[in-house]
Amino acid sequence: MALECLEFTGSFREIGRQHGEALREGAEAMCETRIELSLSRARKTRPDVDLDHILAVAARHLAFHERYCPDSYEEFLGISEGAGIAPERLLIGNGYTDFVDVVTIGNADICECTHITAAGPATADALTLVGQTWDMSFSAARHVVCIRRKPTGAPATVGITTAGCLSLIGVNEAGIAIGNTNLQSTDARPGVIYLATINHALAATTFEDALERVIHSPRASGHFYYVGGPDGSMAGLETSATAHATLSPDASGLLSHANHYVDSRMRAYEGGGAPGVNSVDRQGRARQLLDAAGGTLDVCAMHAVLSDHHGANPICRHTQDPAGAGTLAAAVMTPQKREISLCIGNACTGEFHTLTP
Repeated sequence: MALECLEFTGSFREIGRQHGEALREGAEAMCETRIELSLSRARKTRPDVDLDHILAVAARHLAFHERYCPDSYEEFLGISEGAGIAPERLLIGNGYTDFVDVVTIGNADICECTHITAAGPATADALTLVGQTWDMSFSAARHVVCIRRKPTGAPATVGITTAGCLSLIGVNEAGIAIGNTNLQSTDARPGVIYLATINHALAATTFEDALERVIHSPRASGHFYYVGGPDGSMAGLETSATAHATLSPDASGLLSHANHYVDSRMRAYEGGGAPGVNSVDRQGRARQLLDAAGGTLDVCAMHAVLSDHHGANPICRHTQDPAGAGTLAAAVMTPQKREISLCIGNACTGEFHTLTP
Protein backbone atom coordinates (compact mmCIF):
# COMPACT_ATOMS: atom_id res chain seq x y z
CA MET A 1 0.00 0.00 0.00
CA ALA A 2 1.34 3.43 -0.91
CA LEU A 3 2.26 5.75 1.93
CA GLU A 4 0.77 9.22 1.87
CA CYS A 5 3.60 11.70 2.35
CA LEU A 6 2.45 15.32 2.53
CA GLU A 7 4.77 17.83 0.87
CA PHE A 8 5.12 21.46 1.89
CA THR A 9 7.30 23.99 0.04
CA GLY A 10 8.36 27.62 0.45
CA SER A 11 9.56 29.81 3.28
CA PHE A 12 9.46 28.36 6.78
CA ARG A 13 6.34 30.43 7.50
CA GLU A 14 4.69 29.19 4.30
CA ILE A 15 5.57 25.56 5.06
CA GLY A 16 4.03 25.93 8.49
CA ARG A 17 0.90 27.58 7.13
CA GLN A 18 0.43 24.79 4.56
CA HIS A 19 0.91 22.21 7.31
CA GLY A 20 -1.61 23.86 9.61
CA GLU A 21 -4.22 24.18 6.88
CA ALA A 22 -3.80 20.58 5.69
CA LEU A 23 -3.87 19.04 9.18
CA ARG A 24 -6.07 21.47 11.08
CA GLU A 25 -8.46 18.90 12.56
CA GLY A 26 -5.68 16.62 13.77
CA ALA A 27 -3.67 19.52 15.14
CA GLU A 28 -6.65 20.73 17.15
CA ALA A 29 -7.24 17.24 18.54
CA MET A 30 -3.57 16.80 19.47
CA CYS A 31 -3.48 20.13 21.30
CA GLU A 32 -6.70 19.54 23.22
CA THR A 33 -5.62 16.05 24.30
CA ARG A 34 -2.20 17.22 25.43
CA ILE A 35 -3.58 20.23 27.28
CA GLU A 36 -5.91 17.91 29.20
CA LEU A 37 -3.05 15.48 29.91
CA SER A 38 -0.87 18.34 31.17
CA LEU A 39 -3.63 19.56 33.47
CA SER A 40 -4.35 16.11 34.89
CA ARG A 41 -0.66 15.37 35.50
CA ALA A 42 0.00 18.79 37.05
CA ARG A 43 -2.99 18.44 39.39
CA LYS A 44 -1.47 15.30 40.95
CA THR A 45 0.91 17.55 42.85
CA ARG A 46 -0.91 20.91 42.60
CA PRO A 47 -4.71 20.43 42.68
CA ASP A 48 -5.31 24.17 42.20
CA VAL A 49 -3.69 24.32 38.73
CA ASP A 50 -6.11 25.60 36.09
CA LEU A 51 -6.07 26.17 32.34
CA ASP A 52 -5.00 29.81 32.63
CA HIS A 53 -1.92 28.76 34.60
CA ILE A 54 -1.01 26.07 32.06
CA LEU A 55 -1.33 28.47 29.14
CA ALA A 56 0.69 31.16 30.94
CA VAL A 57 3.54 28.70 31.48
CA ALA A 58 3.36 27.71 27.80
CA ALA A 59 3.54 31.35 26.73
CA ARG A 60 6.81 31.75 28.65
CA HIS A 61 8.46 29.22 26.30
CA LEU A 62 7.78 31.17 23.11
CA ALA A 63 10.45 33.87 23.40
CA PHE A 64 13.20 31.24 23.66
CA HIS A 65 12.22 29.87 20.26
CA GLU A 66 12.08 33.28 18.65
CA ARG A 67 15.62 34.03 19.85
CA TYR A 68 17.34 30.66 19.38
CA CYS A 69 15.74 29.06 16.31
CA PRO A 70 13.87 31.83 14.46
CA ASP A 71 13.33 29.78 11.29
CA SER A 72 11.69 26.94 13.22
CA TYR A 73 9.70 29.52 15.18
CA GLU A 74 8.48 30.99 11.89
CA GLU A 75 7.34 27.52 10.85
CA PHE A 76 5.64 27.05 14.21
CA LEU A 77 3.80 30.38 13.80
CA GLY A 78 2.77 29.34 10.31
CA ILE A 79 1.22 26.15 11.72
CA SER A 80 -0.55 28.29 14.33
CA GLU A 81 -1.97 30.55 11.62
CA GLY A 82 -2.91 27.76 9.23
CA ALA A 83 -4.63 25.65 11.89
CA GLY A 84 -6.16 28.62 13.76
CA ILE A 85 -4.60 27.52 17.06
CA ALA A 86 -3.15 30.05 19.52
CA PRO A 87 0.64 29.71 19.85
CA GLU A 88 0.60 28.84 23.55
CA ARG A 89 -1.88 26.01 22.92
CA LEU A 90 0.17 24.79 19.97
CA LEU A 91 3.28 24.87 22.14
CA ILE A 92 1.73 22.28 24.45
CA GLY A 93 0.63 20.18 21.48
CA ASN A 94 4.16 20.21 20.09
CA GLY A 95 6.23 19.99 23.24
CA TYR A 96 4.09 17.89 25.55
CA THR A 97 6.84 15.63 26.91
CA ASP A 98 9.00 18.65 27.74
CA PHE A 99 6.12 20.81 28.89
CA VAL A 100 4.70 18.22 31.27
CA ASP A 101 8.13 18.00 32.96
CA VAL A 102 7.94 21.75 33.59
CA VAL A 103 4.43 21.76 35.07
CA THR A 104 4.70 18.53 37.09
CA ILE A 105 8.08 19.27 38.71
CA GLY A 106 9.56 15.86 37.96
CA ASN A 107 6.43 13.71 38.24
CA ALA A 108 5.61 13.15 34.57
CA ASP A 109 5.27 9.70 33.04
CA ILE A 110 7.99 8.51 30.67
CA CYS A 111 7.12 7.77 27.05
CA GLU A 112 8.73 4.50 26.12
CA CYS A 113 10.72 4.87 22.88
CA THR A 114 13.75 2.70 22.10
CA HIS A 115 16.74 3.80 20.00
CA ILE A 116 19.27 1.59 18.16
CA THR A 117 22.46 2.37 16.23
CA ALA A 118 24.62 0.05 14.14
CA ALA A 119 27.75 1.43 12.47
CA GLY A 120 31.00 0.32 10.84
CA PRO A 121 31.88 -3.27 11.80
CA ALA A 122 28.34 -3.99 13.03
CA THR A 123 26.71 -3.62 9.63
CA ALA A 124 26.74 -5.74 6.51
CA ASP A 125 27.88 -2.88 4.26
CA ALA A 126 29.74 -0.60 6.73
CA LEU A 127 26.99 2.05 6.49
CA THR A 128 25.64 3.75 9.61
CA LEU A 129 22.07 2.85 10.60
CA VAL A 130 20.16 4.82 13.24
CA GLY A 131 16.57 4.31 14.25
CA GLN A 132 13.91 3.96 16.89
CA THR A 133 10.39 3.11 17.88
CA TRP A 134 8.20 6.09 18.68
CA ASP A 135 5.90 5.32 21.60
CA MET A 136 3.19 7.69 22.79
CA SER A 137 -0.36 7.70 24.13
CA PHE A 138 -2.50 5.70 21.72
CA SER A 139 -4.82 8.70 21.34
CA ALA A 140 -2.17 10.15 18.98
CA ALA A 141 -2.10 7.10 16.68
CA ARG A 142 -4.47 8.47 14.05
CA HIS A 143 -2.51 11.73 13.84
CA VAL A 144 0.92 10.30 12.89
CA VAL A 145 1.97 11.64 9.47
CA CYS A 146 4.84 11.52 7.01
CA ILE A 147 5.93 14.94 5.81
CA ARG A 148 8.42 16.08 3.17
CA ARG A 149 9.55 19.67 3.69
CA LYS A 150 11.31 21.81 1.08
CA PRO A 151 12.19 25.08 2.82
CA THR A 152 13.66 27.95 0.84
CA GLY A 153 17.37 28.30 1.61
CA ALA A 154 17.64 25.16 3.77
CA PRO A 155 17.93 21.41 3.12
CA ALA A 156 14.84 19.45 2.17
CA THR A 157 13.74 16.89 4.79
CA VAL A 158 11.51 13.86 5.07
CA GLY A 159 10.29 12.11 8.19
CA ILE A 160 7.63 11.40 10.75
CA THR A 161 5.72 13.72 13.05
CA THR A 162 2.16 14.26 14.25
CA ALA A 163 -0.46 16.69 13.00
CA GLY A 164 0.39 20.28 13.86
CA CYS A 165 3.88 19.43 15.08
CA LEU A 166 7.41 20.27 13.99
CA SER A 167 9.87 17.52 13.00
CA LEU A 168 10.07 14.43 15.22
CA ILE A 169 12.28 11.94 13.31
CA GLY A 170 13.84 12.75 9.97
CA VAL A 171 16.71 12.97 7.51
CA ASN A 172 17.70 15.88 5.29
CA GLU A 173 19.25 16.05 1.85
CA ALA A 174 22.64 16.95 3.36
CA GLY A 175 22.73 13.59 5.15
CA ILE A 176 21.76 14.75 8.64
CA ALA A 177 19.55 12.21 10.43
CA ILE A 178 18.06 12.88 13.86
CA GLY A 179 15.55 11.43 16.29
CA ASN A 180 15.04 11.14 20.03
CA THR A 181 13.85 9.23 23.05
CA ASN A 182 12.33 10.95 26.05
CA LEU A 183 14.17 11.54 29.31
CA GLN A 184 12.65 13.08 32.41
CA SER A 185 15.01 15.62 33.93
CA THR A 186 14.80 17.38 37.27
CA ASP A 187 15.89 20.77 35.90
CA ALA A 188 13.00 21.37 33.50
CA ARG A 189 12.23 25.05 32.88
CA PRO A 190 10.62 27.20 30.16
CA GLY A 191 12.82 26.94 27.09
CA VAL A 192 13.03 25.42 23.61
CA ILE A 193 10.94 22.28 23.15
CA TYR A 194 12.54 19.18 21.70
CA LEU A 195 10.70 19.25 18.35
CA ALA A 196 11.99 22.76 17.67
CA THR A 197 15.51 21.60 18.56
CA ILE A 198 15.17 18.71 16.09
CA ASN A 199 13.68 20.97 13.43
CA HIS A 200 16.60 23.37 13.91
CA ALA A 201 19.16 20.56 13.62
CA LEU A 202 17.54 19.36 10.40
CA ALA A 203 18.35 22.74 8.84
CA ALA A 204 22.09 22.04 9.32
CA THR A 205 24.31 20.98 6.43
CA THR A 206 27.14 19.42 8.47
CA PHE A 207 27.24 16.83 11.23
CA GLU A 208 29.17 19.19 13.49
CA ASP A 209 26.64 22.00 13.07
CA ALA A 210 23.72 19.66 13.74
CA LEU A 211 25.33 18.55 17.02
CA GLU A 212 26.02 22.14 18.03
CA ARG A 213 22.41 23.09 17.43
CA VAL A 214 21.28 20.43 19.91
CA ILE A 215 24.03 21.11 22.45
CA HIS A 216 23.49 24.87 22.57
CA SER A 217 19.70 24.85 22.52
CA PRO A 218 18.28 26.46 25.69
CA ARG A 219 16.28 23.28 26.17
CA ALA A 220 13.09 23.05 28.23
CA SER A 221 13.80 19.54 29.54
CA GLY A 222 15.68 16.32 28.87
CA HIS A 223 15.83 14.07 25.83
CA PHE A 224 18.27 11.65 24.28
CA TYR A 225 19.01 12.86 20.75
CA TYR A 226 20.84 10.72 18.22
CA VAL A 227 22.45 12.39 15.23
CA GLY A 228 23.92 10.74 12.13
CA GLY A 229 26.01 12.49 9.50
CA PRO A 230 26.72 12.11 5.77
CA ASP A 231 30.14 10.50 6.33
CA GLY A 232 28.74 7.89 8.72
CA SER A 233 29.51 9.85 11.90
CA MET A 234 27.11 9.23 14.77
CA ALA A 235 26.68 10.67 18.25
CA GLY A 236 24.10 10.31 20.97
CA LEU A 237 23.41 13.28 23.24
CA GLU A 238 21.93 12.72 26.67
CA THR A 239 20.51 16.09 27.66
CA SER A 240 18.72 17.72 30.53
CA ALA A 241 17.55 21.32 30.35
CA THR A 242 20.96 22.60 31.42
CA ALA A 243 23.51 19.82 30.85
CA HIS A 244 24.52 17.22 28.28
CA ALA A 245 26.83 14.27 27.72
CA THR A 246 27.89 12.62 24.47
CA LEU A 247 27.58 8.88 23.86
CA SER A 248 29.14 7.02 20.93
CA PRO A 249 28.85 3.51 19.47
CA ASP A 250 31.32 1.15 21.14
CA ALA A 251 34.17 -0.69 19.40
CA SER A 252 31.69 -3.13 17.88
CA GLY A 253 29.75 -0.23 16.33
CA LEU A 254 26.65 -0.60 18.50
CA LEU A 255 24.56 1.64 20.75
CA SER A 256 21.11 1.27 22.27
CA HIS A 257 19.23 3.76 24.41
CA ALA A 258 15.80 3.96 26.00
CA ASN A 259 14.48 6.40 28.60
CA HIS A 260 17.02 6.69 31.38
CA TYR A 261 20.38 8.42 31.76
CA VAL A 262 23.46 6.27 31.19
CA ASP A 263 26.29 8.79 31.59
CA SER A 264 27.46 8.95 35.22
CA ARG A 265 27.37 12.77 35.25
CA MET A 266 23.82 12.90 33.91
CA ARG A 267 22.32 10.44 36.42
CA ALA A 268 21.95 13.28 38.91
CA TYR A 269 19.23 14.71 36.62
CA GLU A 270 17.14 11.50 36.55
CA GLY A 271 13.49 12.28 37.29
CA GLY A 272 12.23 9.87 39.91
CA GLY A 273 15.77 9.29 41.13
CA ALA A 274 16.42 5.91 39.50
CA PRO A 275 16.05 4.31 36.05
CA GLY A 276 12.73 2.58 35.45
CA VAL A 277 12.73 -1.20 34.98
CA ASN A 278 10.79 -0.85 31.73
CA SER A 279 13.49 1.36 30.21
CA VAL A 280 16.36 -0.80 31.49
CA ASP A 281 14.72 -3.94 30.09
CA ARG A 282 14.10 -2.48 26.62
CA GLN A 283 17.56 -0.98 26.34
CA GLY A 284 19.17 -4.24 27.40
CA ARG A 285 17.03 -6.33 25.06
CA ALA A 286 17.81 -4.03 22.13
CA ARG A 287 21.51 -4.38 22.81
CA GLN A 288 21.20 -8.17 23.10
CA LEU A 289 19.54 -8.35 19.68
CA LEU A 290 22.10 -6.01 18.11
CA ASP A 291 24.96 -8.07 19.53
CA ALA A 292 23.44 -11.29 18.18
CA ALA A 293 23.35 -9.88 14.64
CA GLY A 294 26.58 -7.86 14.82
CA GLY A 295 28.48 -7.77 11.56
CA THR A 296 25.39 -8.59 9.49
CA LEU A 297 23.00 -5.80 10.43
CA ASP A 298 21.11 -4.10 7.62
CA VAL A 299 17.89 -2.09 7.46
CA CYS A 300 15.68 -5.19 7.59
CA ALA A 301 17.59 -6.58 10.58
CA MET A 302 17.10 -3.25 12.35
CA HIS A 303 13.37 -3.48 11.60
CA ALA A 304 13.39 -6.87 13.33
CA VAL A 305 14.95 -5.40 16.47
CA LEU A 306 12.26 -2.71 16.58
CA SER A 307 9.60 -5.44 16.18
CA ASP A 308 10.67 -7.49 19.20
CA HIS A 309 8.08 -8.63 21.76
CA HIS A 310 10.32 -10.45 24.24
CA GLY A 311 9.59 -10.22 27.94
CA ALA A 312 7.27 -8.16 30.09
CA ASN A 313 8.58 -4.87 28.69
CA PRO A 314 8.80 -5.34 24.92
CA ILE A 315 10.38 -2.95 22.44
CA CYS A 316 7.30 -3.10 20.18
CA ARG A 317 4.30 -2.24 22.33
CA HIS A 318 0.63 -2.82 21.46
CA THR A 319 -2.45 -1.16 22.90
CA GLN A 320 -5.89 0.00 21.82
CA ASP A 321 -6.45 1.98 25.02
CA PRO A 322 -6.52 5.72 24.16
CA ALA A 323 -4.91 6.47 27.53
CA GLY A 324 -2.30 3.73 27.18
CA ALA A 325 1.14 3.99 25.58
CA GLY A 326 1.97 2.03 22.47
CA THR A 327 4.37 2.02 19.53
CA LEU A 328 2.87 4.40 16.99
CA ALA A 329 5.72 4.49 14.45
CA ALA A 330 9.21 3.16 13.76
CA ALA A 331 12.06 4.33 11.57
CA VAL A 332 15.56 3.36 10.47
CA MET A 333 17.69 5.98 8.73
CA THR A 334 20.83 5.61 6.61
CA PRO A 335 22.36 9.10 6.61
CA GLN A 336 25.06 8.29 4.01
CA LYS A 337 22.28 7.39 1.56
CA ARG A 338 19.93 10.19 2.72
CA GLU A 339 17.24 7.56 3.32
CA ILE A 340 14.60 6.83 5.91
CA SER A 341 12.73 3.54 6.13
CA LEU A 342 9.60 4.31 8.10
CA CYS A 343 6.49 2.60 9.31
CA ILE A 344 3.39 4.21 10.75
CA GLY A 345 2.06 1.81 13.37
CA ASN A 346 3.78 -1.15 15.01
CA ALA A 347 7.00 -2.27 13.36
CA CYS A 348 5.96 -5.93 13.61
CA THR A 349 2.79 -5.51 11.51
CA GLY A 350 3.21 -2.26 9.59
CA GLU A 351 4.67 -1.80 6.13
CA PHE A 352 8.01 -0.01 5.90
CA HIS A 353 8.53 2.54 3.13
CA THR A 354 11.90 3.90 2.01
CA LEU A 355 11.95 7.62 1.23
CA THR A 356 14.51 10.32 0.46
CA PRO A 357 14.15 14.09 0.86
